[in-house]
Amino acid sequence: MQVMTYDEHGPGWSAPGPVSGLDWVEQSLTYAASVVPASKLLIGLPAYGYDWDLTTSNAASNSYVGSSINWVDFASVLATPGTAFHWDTLSASPYADYTTTDRHNHEMWYETAQSIEAKARLIGQYGLGGMSMWSLGREDATFWQAVSAGLTP
Repeated sequence: MQVMTYDEHGPGWSAPGPVSGLDWVEQSLTYAASVVPASKLLIGLPAYGYDWDLTTSNAASNSYVGSSINWVDFASVLATPGTAFHWDTLSASPYADYTTTDRHNHEMWYETAQSIEAKARLIGQYGLGGMSMWSLGREDATFWQAVSAGLTP
C-alpha cells in the first residue's frame, strides 16, 4: 500500500508550507503502520515542490496561488538574484523567498538531497516495504543518490 506522504501543503488548498514535512510524514506512517503491517507499506517521496506567489495570493480569503516545480527545475528558480534560503527544523524542509522581475514576492517549498535522505531513512526505521515517488521524470540522479544514501545503514 502506497502512503501518499506528500502534498501536506499546496497552492489552491493551503498557505505555504512543506510539501512533505518529516514530522507530518512520520505521523502518517505511524498511523498507517497501526492499521496495516509496515512491511506492506511504501513511503511516497516527492520529486517536486510548490512555489506560491504571495503577491497574487490573498491570505485573508484563504486563497493561495502557486504552481508545482519539478526537482530538476529547482536550481534555476533558486538562482534568482536576492533569494533568501531557509530551513524549517521541525519539518526538516527547505524553503526560499524571492522576488521576480515583475515584483511579485514568492515563497517556494521544495526538497533537497538532505530532506529526501531523511525521509528515505524512515524505510528502515519503520520496516517499510519500500518507497514510491511522484513522479518519474521530474527527478534526476541526485534524487536517487539521496534515496540510496537514506537506505544505507
